[in-house]
Amino acid sequence: MSQTNQFDWLERWDLEQVSVRTLHCKKWKEYELDIEKHILLNYSTKLLRQTGIDISFLFSLSVLTYEGEKKEDPAEILEEDRTFTIELEIDIVYYKELAETIPEAELLEIGSQIVAPDAWAYARELLSNMTVRMGYRPLLLPPYQKVVYGG
Repeated sequence: MSQTNQFDWLERWDLEQVSVRTLHCKKWKEYELDIEKHILLNYSTKLLRQTGIDISFLFSLSVLTYEGEKKEDPAEILEEDRTFTIELEIDIVYYKELAETIPEAELLEIGSQIVAPDAWAYARELLSNMTVRMGYRPLLLPPYQKVVYGG
């Protein structure tokens, strides 16, 4: 699909619904303000369904904060260094009247340009509020970028 056609197609998506499917938070230990914390973030987007009038996606985000040395692999982080973990899944539905079914690979490619940035905004707000309620300073996720954050 050409870039011009892709942008035209993207403009016609209307965000219809955002729902939290799951939210799991675990506080590993008491928060100490004077100790530097690191964060690992990982997210993914997958297509749930498309009908003639809407397209549904699942956005998943994992957050791990920890103390000690920076690491890129969550498996390398010791339990005693973990501060908290959050697993979040958001269902996001767009209204898009389709004359025909779009191939899944194409829909995922185009949808990933819309879903992750849209869901990221909701996730940032939710995680900031959730961490405050857990007794921590608010977790402020960085602005959305097309990367997996680490360290």
